[in-house]
Amino acid sequence: PMTEALTALVAQQERAKLKNIMTTVREKVREGTSLADALGEHRKVFTDLYVNMVRVGEASGTLDIVLERLADFLESNVRLRSKVTSAMIYPVLMAGVGLLIVTLMMLLVVPRMVELFEDMGGELPLLTRILIFLSDTASNTWFIGLPATIAGIWWFRRYIQTEKGRWWWDRVRLRAPLFGPVIRLVSVARFARTLATLLTSGVPVLSSLDIVRTIVNNVVLAKAIDDAKVAVREGESLAVPLQKSALFPPMMTHMIAIGEKTGQLEGMLKNVADAYDAEVDSRVTMLTAVMEPVMIVGMGIMVAFLVFAILMPMLKMNEVITGG
Repeated sequence: PMTEALTALVAQQERAKLKNIMTTVREKVREGTSLADALGEHRKVFTDLYVNMVRVGEASGTLDIVLERLADFLESNVRLRSKVTSAMIYPVLMAGVGLLIVTLMMLLVVPRMVELFEDMGGELPLLTRILIFLSDTASNTWFIGLPATIAGIWWFRRYIQTEKGRWWWDRVRLRAPLFGPVIRLVSVARFARTLATLLTSGVPVLSSLDIVRTIVNNVVLAKAIDDAKVAVREGESLAVPLQKSALFPPMMTHMIAIGEKTGQLEGMLKNVADAYDAEVDSRVTMLTAVMEPVMIVGMGIMVAFLVFAILMPMLKMNEVITGG
């Protein structure tokens, strides 16, 4: 029975917040509320996709099947997100460590070396003068640069939360070199898999498009889905407006068109999602393979610059002493 199943879920929860939510859901169901309505009161935990699929499952008497499909869908999304996140950890970590090392060198080590170089007299090599200039700039302007950077980040985060800023930022993300195609493929794969899951569960096409637009996490793609919804409502094929938007890959729109003609749209969308998930894996692996040597070379160049800028005056001083 539903209440016993929910009681088991409550007992299994280790996080207090989720335990309280599931307890509330159980009590609502026990009082006669549908599971979908009980879950719908907690939109921060259970999304529109989740609630609508549960509602369809309850109405059609196939709740167990719908929940299995929903679990498969959510697990697939988690795997994809985990792969992308894990692929980005190493480059970001290397960049952060490199920036920290350079900052510490500029603020702590180089100023002391400058005093030694000034005591030597004579003209310093170009690399050393560049290093001293950068160090002086960092030491004398950090109290301006740090607040300005924090303010800039704060302003940027506020700006991309506005309608105009979000539109600009999402367009930039889609057009960004290297990362843009991956972001587009992730969104397209999510769109295809979600739509396939909803249609297979019996959710009407227009309602499915309403839900799907909220999970692509990109207002530019969401606008294209809205246009497609309008076209479908007027009796047009789903593939045509998606193709006109030029935001969805040609293979996807052709597969959708074939699926609509053959009555196998759900299966075609699932195949598209599988294909693009595999392509995302391939591209993420390629990006990681490319970024690792690039980051290593970049850090090597920074280290070489620091070493030569510091050692060259020392070698010059040694030559003067030896010559003397």
